[in-house]
Amino acid sequence: QEVSMEGVPGFFRLKGKWMFRMEPGMLIPTRNRDGLIVGMQVRKDSGNLRYMTVSSKSLPDGVDEGISRAHFPLANAPLSNKAKILITEGPLKADVAQHLLGREDILMVAIPGVSHISLLKPIFDKAKEAGIKVIYNCFDMDKITNPNVAAASRKIRELAKSYKLIFHPVTWDQDYAQAKWMELYGLCQHLGIPAKPLPDEPSILFLEV
Repeated sequence: QEVSMEGVPGFFRLKGKWMFRMEPGMLIPTRNRDGLIVGMQVRKDSGNLRYMTVSSKSLPDGVDEGISRAHFPLANAPLSNKAKILITEGPLKADVAQHLLGREDILMVAIPGVSHISLLKPIFDKAKEAGIKVIYNCFDMDKITNPNVAAASRKIRELAKSYKLIFHPVTWDQDYAQAKWMELYGLCQHLGIPAKPLPDEPSILFLEV
């Protein structure tokens, strides 16, 4: 008996058979909180946009809405007040980071990009219900130097605040964080923008989450 792929982005039906709209590249599954695959991302072999969400929009029985979904690695900790929720970009990065961290208290969540803020609303809602106080911002370090990423991080921080959550910025590597911070500080000095140098123990440094 054929399994129905209705509601899964990338699949459509042709002459009664389920088909998949394939892009040349590496397929990366997007999983929901129950570990079920609810979408696919592809790392394209070529082109400027390397990561694309696989879509069957406008195709017969294809998914037209809600194509972009939040991803939860299989190795995630269960949601509880003891879990530490880390927000990052892209399912591949989340899966690899979760594996390398090797910690049983980490609940990693990946959104397709920093602009997909609405995907975080149900996650923040569940976190608040579980008694969690802090969500960790593990976006790439261009959240310091890229104005668009920085602006999105501020919006997410405001969203978290509306749920009475703290959206705490962290980084994977202390030396890299300091280098990026000094790059931004030097740019501010060059443009005459008031800025403070990196403190000895900045709140943005990671690993002891």
